[in-house]
Amino acid sequence: MKANAKIDFEISNEDMQTLNCINNVDYGDASIYPVYGGKLKSFNGKSGSENS
Repeated sequence: MKANAKIDFEISNEDMQTLNCINNVDYGDASIYPVYGGKLKSFNGKSGSENS
């Protein structure tokens, strides 16, 4: 992980403008998971509770 943290790059203003124009993507049922920007609304550790 240390090697991954040592990346050295810069995002240009042009690239930043492009990124700011990207619309949200609908990942369907997977949208509730934080990796896709959602939030686990009611997950209590039991299988299936994440969809309640």
